[in-house]
Amino acid sequence: MKNLTVRTRLTLGFLAIAFFSLLIGAYGYSSLRTTEGYIENIGDTALPYAINLGTIRAELMNIRAIQRTFLIPGLDDGLKKRGLESLEKAREKYREAFRNIDKLRLSDEETAKFTDLKRATAEWRELNDVFFKSVADNDYATASDIALYSGREKQFRAAEAIDRILDNQKTESVNLVAATKEKVTSVTVYLAGLVLAVFVFSLFLGYFLTRSIAKPLSVCVAFACKISSGIFGESLKLNRNDEIGQLSASLNDMVTALVAKIEDANVKSRIALEESEKARTATAQAVEATQRAEQAKASGMLEAACQLEGVVEVASSASEELSAQIEQSSKGSQEQTHRVGETATAMVEMNATVLEVAKSASRAAETADTAKLKAQDGFAVVA
Repeated sequence: MKNLTVRTRLTLGFLAIAFFSLLIGAYGYSSLRTTEGYIENIGDTALPYAINLGTIRAELMNIRAIQRTFLIPGLDDGLKKRGLESLEKAREKYREAFRNIDKLRLSDEETAKFTDLKRATAEWRELNDVFFKSVADNDYATASDIALYSGREKQFRAAEAIDRILDNQKTESVNLVAATKEKVTSVTVYLAGLVLAVFVFSLFLGYFLTRSIAKPLSVCVAFACKISSGIFGESLKLNRNDEIGQLSASLNDMVTALVAKIEDANVKSRIALEESEKARTATAQAVEATQRAEQAKASGMLEAACQLEGVVEVASSASEELSAQIEQSSKGSQEQTHRVGETATAMVEMNATVLEVAKSASRAAETADTAKLKAQDGFAVVA
C-alpha cells in the first residue's frame, strides 16, 4: 500500500464504499421487486379472482331464489316479468364475471378448477332454461323436480366448485401474505446487516486512510518545525513512493540546499570582513599619504621660496654690477661692449635659475595632487 499514491488510495476507498452502497441498493431493489410481485399477484390475480367468484356465487344464489319465486302458485304476470328481468341481469353479471376471470393469469391447477366450474354452471343453466320453459308452459311438476331435485344437484356442484376455488384462493392469499411478510422481514434483516457491515468497513477504511496519510504528514510537520528552529543535522526517512514520499524528499533537498546557501553566505561574510579590513587599511594609507602630500607640498613651497630668494639676491647683485658697469661705460666702447656681453650672460643665468625654481614648484604641486588622488581612492574603498 505504501507504493500507492494518496489519490489512488482515496479513489479506491470511495470506489469500495460506492460498490457496497450499490450492492445494498441492488439487493434492496431486487427484494422490493420480489415483494412487488407478491403484491401484484394478490392485487391483480388473487383478489379479482375471489371477487368475481363471489359475484358468480351470489348470482347463482339469486337465480335459485328466482326459481323458488316462480314455484309460487298463482304468481301474477307482473312478478313473473320482473323475475325474468332479474334472471337476465343475474345471468349477465355472472357471465361478465366469467369473462373477467378468463383475463386473469391463472396457474394450471386453478385453470382446471375454473374449467370444472364453468362446466357445472353451464349444465345448471341448461336445467334452468328447462325450468323456466316448464313454468311458462304451466308444467309445475317438471319445474318443481328441477328446482328441488335434479337442478339442485347441478347447483350444488357449481357451488362446491366455487367453494373449492375460493378456499384455494384463500389459502394462496394467506400464503402470499405470509411470504410477503417473511420477505420483508428477511430483507429488513439483510439490509440492516449490510448497512452495519458497510458502516464498520467505512470506519475501518477511514481510519486506515487517515492513519496512512496523517502519520507521515505529522512527521513531515515535526521535521519542518525543527528546520524553522535552526536544526539542520537531521533528515526525513520515509520509505514511500506516494506524494508524501515526494514531499519528504523535497524537504530533504530543501535542507541540503539551505545548508549550502548558509555556508556560502558565511564564506561571503568572511570575504566581506576581509575586504572591510583592507578598506580600513587603505583608508589609513590614504590618510597617511594625504599627510605626506601636505608635508611635501609645504616642503616644496619652502624650497621654492628659498630658490626665489637666491634668484632675487642674484638679480640684486647683477643689478649692482650692471650699475657699476654702466658707470664705467664711458671708459670706452670696447669695454662697454664687453660688459654688455657679461650682462647678457648674467641675465641668461638668472632666467635659467628662475625656470628651475618654477619646475621645482610644479613638481611639488604634482606631488600634492597625486597624494590627494590616493587619499580620495582610499576613501572610496572604505565607503
